[in-house]
Amino acid sequence: MNSMLKLALTAALSLSVSASFAASITCRGLSDNGTDISFRHTTRPDGAVKISIIESQDGEVLYKNSWSSDLTTRSPKVNGLSLQDSTGSRGEYYSQLELFGNAGSLNYEENDSGWEYSIHTAQLTCETK
Repeated sequence: MNSMLKLALTAALSLSVSASFAASITCRGLSDNGTDISFRHTTRPDGAVKISIIESQDGEVLYKNSWSSDLTTRSPKVNGLSLQDSTGSRGEYYSQLELFGNAGSLNYEENDSGWEYSIHTAQLTCETK
């Protein structure tokens, strides 16, 4: 295995390991329609996962929600990590956060008895704590 490939795999593994054990991942950026997005993925000491999201524009909150995930999937990738969360028997709430270093992209959807809401963004800056 050449040294560049080893270095790339080591860096990706380090990112995946640190992000997968992070208690909190906080991301901020812009949605595909230009609104401000704040997204937080928190893993509590008991293993429960909480999702929080706020969409705002010019300081006015357009949407805000928090929920606990029934199902969380963490998938390491060659250059990052994918976190998928959902809750409800029909997956009424769903989020998929793709992390690549400090950059992230988010797919967030809510479909609860006729109320539909979604955010798609690829312009997030994330930090882990």
